[in-house]
Amino acid sequence: MAPKIRLIIAGGGTGGHVFPMLAVARAVEEAAPGSEILFIGTKRGIESRLVPDSGYRINYLKIGGLKGKSVLSRAVTLVQLPWAIIASAFTIAGFGPHVVLGGGGYASGPVGLAASMLRVPLALLEVNSLPGFTNRKLARRAKLSFIAFEETSQRMTCPTIVTGNPVRGEVRGEPIKAGSGPLRLLIIGGSQGAVGLNSLVIDALPFLKQADCGLMITHQAGKLDYERVRDEYANARVEARVEPFIADMASAYSNAELVICRAGATTVAELVAARRPAILVPLPSAADNHQEFNAMTLVGAGGGMLLRQNESDGKRLVKEILGWYDRRHELPLMGEALGKLDHPDAAERIAAELIALAGKGY
Repeated sequence: MAPKIRLIIAGGGTGGHVFPMLAVARAVEEAAPGSEILFIGTKRGIESRLVPDSGYRINYLKIGGLKGKSVLSRAVTLVQLPWAIIASAFTIAGFGPHVVLGGGGYASGPVGLAASMLRVPLALLEVNSLPGFTNRKLARRAKLSFIAFEETSQRMTCPTIVTGNPVRGEVRGEPIKAGSGPLRLLIIGGSQGAVGLNSLVIDALPFLKQADCGLMITHQAGKLDYERVRDEYANARVEARVEPFIADMASAYSNAELVICRAGATTVAELVAARRPAILVPLPSAADNHQEFNAMTLVGAGGGMLLRQNESDGKRLVKEILGWYDRRHELPLMGEALGKLDHPDAAERIAAELIALAGKGY
């Protein structure tokens, strides 16, 4: 049993950042019972809901973003930044962490800078193939970075450890069995849905109806777009299970042979863990086009194909679906190919490294 530590975890914004950070927090508690963990985020990020719901303390900073923002937004952030660093320094001094973990996102920047100035060891968690703006800037101050993909090490200026991306263990199910009957298709746009992806699928429905092939479709449309998507399936007379949100993603992956989805960090990690091949439609507006880099990692492993949203329409999507319908015997092999990217002990490895870093007494 490892000695207990005090750990600050900073960052958030999206589920892709927050879920892995929560997994690390749980792993630290299991490895070193009695450890104290404090999250730092922003009130507008999803961490403001997920972290308290998971039973952890969280402090909030007033800070916006710089990358990809308007001139006015960047100006506001630059005014906020010194005060956010000062607030972070007071929080760090009061909490007395042995180590700080920056997970990317708005709050991670000022907390990481403050930790560096106070000589508290800083580690980074980078879940995307292409490192985010904040982690790239903090890398020169960090002791090490935990990365999900080998190629990420080339873009970080601190020592790196390939740990994989911590994901929910329950998504690891049975491998795909040789298909018979309808092709089981899962369409997901992340926890909030994806209007662009939904619209691409809607554009495909008349062609799917015309093809009259055997499909069993489950579509997570997102709460805000659910009624539109449900009604369009009904109007096109294409049978599907349309849900605003799927709580039991383990069963959804297990029942699918092929997934159509975005390429956010958590989605990609879950595809790898579940061994489910995918047609990946990256979010075109993602910062630095990082979702396409994530997608290409799966494509390179032989576990998926890339379909750019701004180069595609419904007819093209149906062509790809029908192609996989005809070659569905390849899908189990593609699922197996994703295994080379899997790191089932990601959270535990990160926790062990953080505990070791805390014990070095910098």
